[in-house]
Amino acid sequence: YYGDILAMTGKTQQALAIYQRDLKTRQTLQDRQGEGVALSKLGDILLQQGDVNGAQANYATYLAIMREVGARRSEGVALSKLGDILRQQGDVNGAQATYATYLAIMREVGDRRSEGVAWYQLAQVYEQSDDVSQAEHAHRQSLAIGVELQLLPEIAPSQHALAAFIARHFPERRSEACRLFTQAIQNYLGYGNKSAARDVLQSMIAAGCPTLPEETDTLLQ
Repeated sequence: YYGDILAMTGKTQQALAIYQRDLKTRQTLQDRQGEGVALSKLGDILLQQGDVNGAQANYATYLAIMREVGARRSEGVALSKLGDILRQQGDVNGAQATYATYLAIMREVGDRRSEGVAWYQLAQVYEQSDDVSQAEHAHRQSLAIGVELQLLPEIAPSQHALAAFIARHFPERRSEACRLFTQAIQNYLGYGNKSAARDVLQSMIAAGCPTLPEETDTLLQ
């Protein structure tokens, strides 16, 4: 998809024009599912350009079309994107309800990886609303699914997020947080993401972990 390549390389205006043409073509052909996909991509570009309201409108129409054609997984994707915008706008309750529906749909269709993403998103809004107990539960659910699926790109950020959460809210559990930070570093390095591992190390130092991992010297270079 040429528009996707342009978007990934930062040529958002050119990508926007391609997605707009694609949308018109899909509408002419009465391809409702294709129209929804084009709207989603338009929303992504508009969000990248800082037009949050425009992105939200496109995602909302995308959601309506996916519901119309009965594409449950795509409906969930639309809800995830809308939830992110609601959280960005400070509507914590709206984001929480939207993510919860996304989670339910992913369970229904058996998409465990996306279920883990939904738990990760819910953890953020639970913490924003000071529901510490639910936030920790959501963090642990997200991590458990990553471990179940043996996906290092899912496990490492979940470990980092849970470790940072524990360090913020439970200073008496610092040793647990430090252990999770170390595991996150090792897992990031396990698939070559040195930059993310370095970010975890900075979090670990900020949390006051008394012992840093053996990879520290390499990461600080």
